[in-house]
Amino acid sequence: MKAVYIDKAECGNLIRYTAILGLKRELYATAIGKVLLAHFSPERLESYLDSVVLERFTPRTLVDIPALMSSLNKVRASGVCITEDERIMGASGVAAPIADHENHVVAAVGVAGPTSRMRRLRPRAVTLVIDTAKELSQLLSRQAQEGMFGEL
Repeated sequence: MKAVYIDKAECGNLIRYTAILGLKRELYATAIGKVLLAHFSPERLESYLDSVVLERFTPRTLVDIPALMSSLNKVRASGVCITEDERIMGASGVAAPIADHENHVVAAVGVAGPTSRMRRLRPRAVTLVIDTAKELSQLLSRQAQEGMFGEL
């Protein structure tokens, strides 16, 4: 099970981190993936952890299950995930959950960039992803109430 990038907006900076649409990334080593993992049911999370080999991509990748669980607990409590150099050295991310009309997390929205820039812009990035995730969650709820999706 992996996270898939389905849309993106590029920045105008010459030095940037860019995700390839359709790219699949490990859930445990990305901000978006950790947001999704943090909202798995306990049974689904246990099944995921039993089936995945936690590969170390950088010195900062969490490959120890207790450390990963602690990180997921923080994501769940704060409503946002911040990663720094966990999947790719020099790239960091911020992500927040998108919930459906029944308040189940179905996706995540995130911002990623070079670590030096993300450190400087982190407070703004956190606010943007949280606000965007809330807006998208509300949109999903409204569309479900209006029957735009039929039976979900």
